[in-house]
Amino acid sequence: MLDVQQQANTDTRNRWDSWSSLRKMHTEIWDKLSVSHKPLSGRALLLGAGNGNDVDIQKLESLFDEIVIVDIDPDALNCFMEKVKQPDKFKSMQLDLTGFANQVPDLKNMSEPEIIGLINTLKPNSELASLTGKFDFIMGCNYTTQLIGPKFMMHNQQSGSTYVVAVNQFTVKVLENIFYHLRNLLKDDGLLLHSTDTFEMHTNSATGYSSPATKPIMEATKGDLSKLSEIVPVFGSLAAQSLTISGSVMTTVMMIGLEFKRLFIIPWHFQRTATIERIYINFLTAFTKK
Repeated sequence: MLDVQQQANTDTRNRWDSWSSLRKMHTEIWDKLSVSHKPLSGRALLLGAGNGNDVDIQKLESLFDEIVIVDIDPDALNCFMEKVKQPDKFKSMQLDLTGFANQVPDLKNMSEPEIIGLINTLKPNSELASLTGKFDFIMGCNYTTQLIGPKFMMHNQQSGSTYVVAVNQFTVKVLENIFYHLRNLLKDDGLLLHSTDTFEMHTNSATGYSSPATKPIMEATKGDLSKLSEIVPVFGSLAAQSLTISGSVMTTVMMIGLEFKRLFIIPWHFQRTATIERIYINFLTAFTKK
């Protein structure tokens, strides 16, 4: 699984400039939460921090006294640390959020039933358990859709197939284990900001391809993606059609002990070429402890 994450981080390593709008939106959300909840300060934890392209690192440094960044890819963490101005505030930790990454072999020559059999032997046991102390602020940096899907969804499986259902159910188990640890790591008055890419808008003018969620979202917003927060019922309809990205849906078990505070919906302009445009619709959900 490390190989998949390393390739993804390598592919996006040079996106600092093109992801500036995402960093700006994240900063605006932090500012809003500082007003509605309490000023962000103290000790922060970033999950799936990667190369650091999607957060304003200097803003982080100005807000927090200690910042722990976690990722399975040490090269990405090194890339993140190259961008910081105050390294004494940071602690970089290579952790496997699933707890079984080194138990997953190359799946290319395995059949779907064989992979389902493998899944049934894997036990989620996040290495977040090794962290000590509690945090004032925890942010998930769009990591939940990257943990299982990119490794296990290798083919164009049909939504609702036995294999896809098995992978999605396993993903939920992994995330429920992670959120168990997050609840324990969050201070009683702390804030958890769960950010995840939830829908994909993907078009290719050369092939004519358009991802299933693209047209409904564009029609509902009339092409103005600043209006995403106004079309929540549309997102509910798309979710009912199983058009969410695997790993993006929160379950009631994940939210045990957490109290919902706010939802932000923003566009992540992930990729744009002469023929391809890929935009992820990110849901950022703020929670406190109950």
